[in-house]
Amino acid sequence: MKTDKTAINLLFFSYAFFSFAIMIPKDKMTVYDWIKQLVLYGLIYIIIILFTADNKKFKPLTNLILLIYIISLISRQALKMWNYMKLYHGQTTANSTVLVTIFTVILLSYIKDSRLSQLYFPLSISVAVLLFIVFILNVDKISSYNLYNQYQNNGLALNVTLFDYIVPYVIAVKTTGANAKKDAIYTLFFTTMTFIAITLFAFMSVKGNILYSLSPLQMLFQVSSTKLIRNFDALFNYIVYFSYFGALSSLITSYGLLKENFTFFNKGDLLLAVPFFILFSKIEIPVLFIDLVMAIIMIFGRERKGYYEKATD
Repeated sequence: MKTDKTAINLLFFSYAFFSFAIMIPKDKMTVYDWIKQLVLYGLIYIIIILFTADNKKFKPLTNLILLIYIISLISRQALKMWNYMKLYHGQTTANSTVLVTIFTVILLSYIKDSRLSQLYFPLSISVAVLLFIVFILNVDKISSYNLYNQYQNNGLALNVTLFDYIVPYVIAVKTTGANAKKDAIYTLFFTTMTFIAITLFAFMSVKGNILYSLSPLQMLFQVSSTKLIRNFDALFNYIVYFSYFGALSSLITSYGLLKENFTFFNKGDLLLAVPFFILFSKIEIPVLFIDLVMAIIMIFGRERKGYYEKATD
């Protein structure tokens, strides 16, 4: 099966945007810490793409391992959104998020792949609208002096839960036809540069260090205001839900592609998301480490003679 290249790239950009938007730093992070972290993830993920994003299919055992991992990522997104909504809007809203997630995953799992990929347009438009609102509301606050008036940490602030989209992205991008690897690298580069630009904009718009414990986008919406509305954090969270749906759509897309070659259990294996949700709520597993392990499994778990369709772009 050959998937829509534009749809895959934009869906996974929404996934990455979701991770970036709701990330809650454990320690204070300056603009330099954020840029170091974004560049690090960008470089590591590009290296993973170079070694894994070919058109070879995976062996059955590899498909099973990847399938379980994708289901665990669905739980991880639900837990991240649950924690985020609980922090900013209370327990009731957080519990409602879980119910919305269950309904969304069930609905998406029954949508055909061709229809699922069409969701990329409204979801990516919502991200563009959010960025446009952020720019318009804060462009008058920009001052490059704010970047220099910060403490520079000589170490590397590495929060291992920032991004976790690379494995499902590789699974999906492998099916997009010719030049998949090159296009994937371009997408990763664009994603990284976009987040660096947002980070620079955020820290140029904020004075002092009161908001350094927030993500750059959350910082911007905490200070965004007009004469009629003091802040836009409610609007921010509403639109972030669309990027959350983009993350779930991306994962279900990768899930569906794996299920084409691994048809056991029908869709009953999605029930594994429940114990994974409980597990991740109790312990934190380094995502970057797991990504590297999965990359090694993908490298050595490919079939020698099985190939996805090589279509011309």
